Amino acid sequence: MRRRVIALLLGSIMVLLAACGKSDNNDNANDAENGETVTNNVEIEDIVRDVETAYGEEFVATNVLDNQTIKELMGIDPDWCEELYASNSMIGMHKDTFIAVKAKPEDLEKVKDAVTAYRENMVADTMQYPMNVEKIQASRVDVYGNYVFFTLLGFIPNEVEEQGEDKILAAYQEQNQKAVDVIEGYLK
Repeated sequence: MRRRVIALLLGSIMVLLAACGKSDNNDNANDAENGETVTNNVEIEDIVRDVETAYGEEFVATNVLDNQTIKELMGIDPDWCEELYASNSMIGMHKDTFIAVKAKPEDLEKVKDAVTAYRENMVADTMQYPMNVEKIQASRVDVYGNYVFFTLLGFIPNEVEEQGEDKILAAYQEQNQKAVDVIEGYLK
């Protein structure tokens, strides 16, 4: 009887080990947002480096935030993340911000909700910096697999600023697209 119990226990342990051996961090994951397959083994630091390079001297979100500040300012709990990066501008009138998160699969919705709420709060609070209204409205939240990004980056020429709100908004959307192109180059 004892041997049967031991054999049953060993068999159960082997089944559990086999199940645990299947990685949750597949090289590819299905993006629930749009059904596309995305790469799931990219380092956040590689994406950040290339986003900074894409903007060159116009990347002013150089104030890298620590985890406690990210949690207090943006509502993203570091415990929800496999990797977490956020930076903003040190100059208050520049609202440039870049957030890049590789969420733990079980906490992806929490991260998406926090980043979306952060963006919505910025949009609602644009009257504090009226010169940034269109820039903040052009900001975006993008999700690829377990990765969540917030992009509010770039500058536009003065002559565009003289062409009205729609042109300004479109120009800032193009500026944010630079970061999205880098991100998609890695993840799609």
